[in-house]
Amino acid sequence: MNYSIIDIGSNSIRMSVYRTDKKGGFTQLFSEKEMAGLINYIADNKMTEDGIDKICDVLDEFLTILSRLGMDNPIVLGTAALRNIDNTEYTVQQVHERTGVKIQVLSGEDEGRIGYIGVHNETNLENGLMVDIGGGSVEFVRIKDGDIYGSKSYPLGSLSLFKANVSKIWPTKNELSSIEHTVGELLSDPELNDMRTEQICFIGGTARAVLKICNRYFKKPRDNQNLAPKELIETVRLLKSKSTEARNLVLKVCPDRIHTIIPGTIFLTGIAKHTKAKEIFIGKYGLREGYLCQRIKN
Repeated sequence: MNYSIIDIGSNSIRMSVYRTDKKGGFTQLFSEKEMAGLINYIADNKMTEDGIDKICDVLDEFLTILSRLGMDNPIVLGTAALRNIDNTEYTVQQVHERTGVKIQVLSGEDEGRIGYIGVHNETNLENGLMVDIGGGSVEFVRIKDGDIYGSKSYPLGSLSLFKANVSKIWPTKNELSSIEHTVGELLSDPELNDMRTEQICFIGGTARAVLKICNRYFKKPRDNQNLAPKELIETVRLLKSKSTEARNLVLKVCPDRIHTIIPGTIFLTGIAKHTKAKEIFIGKYGLREGYLCQRIKN
């Protein structure tokens, strides 16, 4: 059986199509992504009509692709871009009326839980911490003996960090300090005090982009998914230098994230330092795969 899952995020809207087998496994057939930048369509903490138009336009494109493949009824998930606004219900209703698509808006806690279900298929993370850094939110999921025993979501992500602190594309020295201060303030939350862990797993587009940069910079295999803390620190130092080498590296590896990669890398590295993690794993799977696994199991 084939499934299509669409994830509406603050930075991008992504559709993935999977084929499942009788043993409960799955294979991703293909994926499509549109850099929608929905966070830029939010005014007075409400999704604007232009933002709703953007969502509908992207969904119509994806529905056309699915129709050509003989597929319909995609699973559509809404995350921070929709749950953290004041007119969530209106936005979801408008999209449904205009496209026929019903969006399931996930809570931050559910997003973290489902993300762990996805990443658990590719790592033996039984004890430690999983962190999902998105464009507009971050989820911290504590793992003990293979079970979730705590989950916390915050409305701060790589794109919102950029939007709140950076005036152009590459942050200035003062803007870098502002980003670091914002990350430090979040990590000073008392609920994140007891965060020391041996193992930490990051998921989400920001983490995958950081991994690609590190693999390229340190000449590691493309399929490598492990990073050392010192490699993250060296990568942040390089990106903050805004050197020609740094710019060329970003443009070669993740040009669609040229505006969010520095805030995202600072965020990820700040969390790794805060937890004093010794083992860092970057997951390929996440929310969409977790939802699929949950659907198959049920």
